[in-house]
Amino acid sequence: MISKIIWPCLLLGMTLSKPLASGAEPNKFFWLLAYLSVAAVCIKKPNALLEAMRQNYVVLLIPALAFLSAIWSPSPGDDLYNSFQFLVTNLIGFVIVMQNGKRETLHILFRAFGLAVVFSLVALVVNPRGAIGSWAGELNGIYQTKNELGDMSALLMLSTVALFLGEKRSIYLAIPFVLGLGTLALTRSGTATIATVLVLSLTPSIAIYKWRAASLPSAIGLQLLVAVPIIAFLVFGHVDVFDALLGSVGKDSTLTGRTVLWGFAIDGFKQSPWIGYGFKGWWDPSNPNVFFLRYVVGQDLWYFHNVFLEMSVSFGIVGVFLMLLTLATGFRRAIGNFFRSASAINIWNVFFMIYVTIDCTAENALFVNHSLHQLILATIFASTARSFHERAHRYTFEDLPTISTGRDTLAAGRA
Repeated sequence: MISKIIWPCLLLGMTLSKPLASGAEPNKFFWLLAYLSVAAVCIKKPNALLEAMRQNYVVLLIPALAFLSAIWSPSPGDDLYNSFQFLVTNLIGFVIVMQNGKRETLHILFRAFGLAVVFSLVALVVNPRGAIGSWAGELNGIYQTKNELGDMSALLMLSTVALFLGEKRSIYLAIPFVLGLGTLALTRSGTATIATVLVLSLTPSIAIYKWRAASLPSAIGLQLLVAVPIIAFLVFGHVDVFDALLGSVGKDSTLTGRTVLWGFAIDGFKQSPWIGYGFKGWWDPSNPNVFFLRYVVGQDLWYFHNVFLEMSVSFGIVGVFLMLLTLATGFRRAIGNFFRSASAINIWNVFFMIYVTIDCTAENALFVNHSLHQLILATIFASTARSFHERAHRYTFEDLPTISTGRDTLAAGRA
């Protein structure tokens, strides 16, 4: 019971990016508490966490490469520090699933997204100036940027639909969906809006498939009927998707937009195509191109607003391969589990994998330390592990000593 209350609050606090009046970042305290939960598991029952790491080693390959890249990184100390945070971000995701099980993990995420939206709307009422991000009137609520709140709003909508389709078709779920939709509209986040529309276009097909698995061909046909008008609108309406994506970060398709920002990334990749600059190595102050990019773009950027390019610059071809392997494994697991059981958590896993992949084209969503998206990706790996079962002996904050490993569970099942 304590986990169901603590984790949503922790996840909300871990996403806070807006500094306090004193300049302090409030999310550090919440990340520290999450670190302590991992430490508690390591002390009480390390075998359980090791087993989770073994079952989901693919999602840990890039963190391992990040540690290794300290050898050639321009700032080895910073690289190791960021790599440690990157690793623990994934372990926190494992711990959430281990403590709460698959079904409750979705409820925890749903509550965290809901809290983010509700508090942002409260901030708009209480402190309108602080909740509005720019002269254009874009809402950022309790966050530093509109895109962060746009993400939380979109994920609230997607988790609500997953719960509705896979678990409880309650009319009351319309409330969080409408809140998420309204808040997303107020943020004017192009990336989150486009990704949400594309993901939600799957809803009719999933509903038909869940109603009757034998109706899969009909579901696919319906999906095509839904997709064709969207594609036709984008093509014949001359909608520039890249403009919409870049518009979410305050840029356009001119030389002050993606041409320059992504051009720097391509040049960086060409300079070190095989192993890259190391984890966040290109952004080290010793690199003069960093200051030139910030001068040209006019923003104090720390990433390329594109995960695929970020990985290319950080780890070269090796990193690109591991990134594609991680995403492909996540999709394979999510889709495979969905076809075995169209439950709410499995629908959510598919939704998130599609959403975050689109988000990666314009944001630094994955493969970075202290990223909520990376943490959620880890929960997807943990909840879709082949030997994972909903156990009667899951451990909680109140009952840490009752942790059991995957081998113990399988042995008990054979007995």
